[in-house]
Amino acid sequence: LVHSYEYEAVVSTQSTGKQGYVITASEDCTLILHHDHSSAVQFSGHISSVRCLAVQGNTVFSGGGRGSLKAWIVTSTADMELMCDYCVVSRTHIPVGYNSSYRFLDSECDLRILSVDCCSSLMESDYSCYVLCGMSDGAIYFLGYNSNSQQFSRLCNVTLENCVTRVMLQNNELPQRVTFFATTTFGKIHGYELSIPSFSTVEIFSASLHSSGINGLDIRENYLLSIGDDGDVVRSVITPSKLTPEMRRTLHFSAGIAVKFLGAELFMSVGSDQRLVVCRLNSMETVFCCYVDVCDPQNLALSCDEDGGRAIVCGKGIQEFRIISD
Repeated sequence: LVHSYEYEAVVSTQSTGKQGYVITASEDCTLILHHDHSSAVQFSGHISSVRCLAVQGNTVFSGGGRGSLKAWIVTSTADMELMCDYCVVSRTHIPVGYNSSYRFLDSECDLRILSVDCCSSLMESDYSCYVLCGMSDGAIYFLGYNSNSQQFSRLCNVTLENCVTRVMLQNNELPQRVTFFATTTFGKIHGYELSIPSFSTVEIFSASLHSSGINGLDIRENYLLSIGDDGDVVRSVITPSKLTPEMRRTLHFSAGIAVKFLGAELFMSVGSDQRLVVCRLNSMETVFCCYVDVCDPQNLALSCDEDGGRAIVCGKGIQEFRIISD
């Protein structure tokens, strides 16, 4: 079972044995739940292309055109159920089960959710998790999701001058603080600290890391990796008040698409040149490189298991690589 149009997003859960699964999203307005190559089920509900995915436990969030954000529950290894249908811009909850024409009329919005991330709530509140949406008009929406009532609430928002390409949430040690990051088509990254429960937002830094758009972002402890249209990967250090770029290396002949940490000492990137590259984090020295069969790569997902893990590249098709741990 494959998508009829280009794959836009892929997420792969951390897995042990045979408990992991992969979800893909596409321009064909559907999601596909894959499980261990043995089964795949397609789910519809979006009225425009699905651009991004995020996972928190067994809850999956999908975002796309017309400001549409949906919450799904993975009910088994071969099934997924739509729990909430929401238009981020108009703050409209659309009753699940209504036909597509109703959703179309209720979502007359040309804005797209280009990136979504989520994290669990570390303190008792009305929300089981928080969801961050980056929009095509430069808006960033911070939402709370209540899994019991199956409802979203917009808690705060900030607006940037340019289209938001990637967003990422990071839980702090203090449950009443959340840090989030957003990148733009102008090569800038912005960092914010959000206070809970007042949901007031303070910008803690803004930095230009790339000469043009930033397409990929990953964070581990105090390190931040970014990849952009310039084909560069930049390693930066995050401190409470600033972001300091430490090292830069051109890894791709054309636009870099995605970058992910691979364990504590390595990272992996993929570009529109169809090259999959693994480098050491400290020196950025290349330790492995190959070409992927997927044309026009759009996203990269990693997951780990007892045998090492897997890397999945999607675009005009999808390809999986096994990661063998030494």
